[in-house]
Amino acid sequence: MGNFEIRIGEHLPEEADALQQGKTPVNYSRQAAVDYALFFCDRVCSDGIVMSKSKLNRRNAGALLANVDSVDGENDCTHFVSCSLGKPPSFATDGGATLTGGGVYLSDAGFLDKGATGVYGILEPSPLVGYLKLTRKIAFAHVDNGALSFSAESPQFFDNNPTQINELKALIQSRFTADMGRGDLVAYFEDPQKTGQHAAIVVNDDWGIACHTSSRCGSKPINDVNMSLFIYARFKEFKEDEL
Repeated sequence: MGNFEIRIGEHLPEEADALQQGKTPVNYSRQAAVDYALFFCDRVCSDGIVMSKSKLNRRNAGALLANVDSVDGENDCTHFVSCSLGKPPSFATDGGATLTGGGVYLSDAGFLDKGATGVYGILEPSPLVGYLKLTRKIAFAHVDNGALSFSAESPQFFDNNPTQINELKALIQSRFTADMGRGDLVAYFEDPQKTGQHAAIVVNDDWGIACHTSSRCGSKPINDVNMSLFIYARFKEFKEDEL
C-alpha cells in the first residue's frame, strides 16, 4: 500500500482476507452498488442528507424526493454516487432488503468536515474521481481506432453523443460479459481543463444511468445529461490489476 494511501487512512476492509494473491482487494460489489442506486435514485440517501451548493439539508432517509421539502440549489449528484459506491449507513426497505452500497472504502478525510456532520461521501465529481484514481481503485477507459484499453493515470474525454457511447458500450460489453459495465462510474465535463460537473452510475445492460440532480433511475442513457464530455471509470478487483 502506497504512502499516500496510508496517509489518508486507506486500509484493507475488515471483512477482507489480508492480501489475496499478494494483492490488495478493492472489495467492490457491483450488484450492491446498483441495488442501492436504483432504490435511492429518487429518494433521500440513507444518511438522511440532500446536498445543495452551499449547505447540507437533512431529510428523512429513504423518503421520496418529491415528497420532502425541496432544496434550493440542490447539488446532490456526487453525494448520491458516493453513497452508491461506498459504505453509507445501511438501510432496511419495507420489502425486507438491506441496502449497503457497493462497499468501496472512501476515506472520511475527503468528507464534509471529515464526516463530523454525518454526511457520507466525497461531494464533487473531480475530487471523487481523483481519490479513486490515487488509491488505485479505478482505471479509465480509452478507445483508439476501435480498440479498448485502460489507463490508471489519465482519462479519455469522450464526446457525449450516441455514436461515442455505443462504440464504448460495445467494447466494454464484449470484454466484460459478467457485468456488462453495470456499476461503473461516469463523470461529466464541459471542458477537460475544468472540474467535473456531474456524476452518475451505470445500472443496467442498456447503460441506463442513475443519479441525483436531477433524478434518473435507469431509463435514461448517458447522454441524457446535457454536458459535452464524459469520462468512464471501471472499478478493479485488485488495486494492482491492469485492465
